[in-house]
Amino acid sequence: MRLKLDSEAISAMSVFSSVTNVTPLDTFEVGNKRAFVVEEGMAPLCVGKNGATVKLLEKMMHKEIVIFEKSDDPIKTLASIFRPIKILTGYQSTDSLGNKKVVIELTKKVKRSTIELAQQVLKRYFNI
Repeated sequence: MRLKLDSEAISAMSVFSSVTNVTPLDTFEVGNKRAFVVEEGMAPLCVGKNGATVKLLEKMMHKEIVIFEKSDDPIKTLASIFRPIKILTGYQSTDSLGNKKVVIELTKKVKRSTIELAQQVLKRYFNI
């Protein structure tokens, strides 16, 4: 999948990379949040001790920062978005019209803004 990035996104990725020493795969905004997508296993390096790096990025960008890991499996990607909340069950299916969907059950309630982020990720990367 080929993504188009505007100058603001490219600038945000540059700042993110210089602060975290990790090159993000993508970035986009959802509401007042800026999401950064990184390779699997890289999110803990980007967050920093006690979230210090995220706090610095939020101060620099004047937005809430969300960092999650992209996987080829949409359930794993969602698990990264909802972390530390765990997914109890999750599956993908296709209805009779060929529409894909993902159904998950979480251990706790999540904010509406996090659900909107998850929905945008599913559309952006998995056409779900």
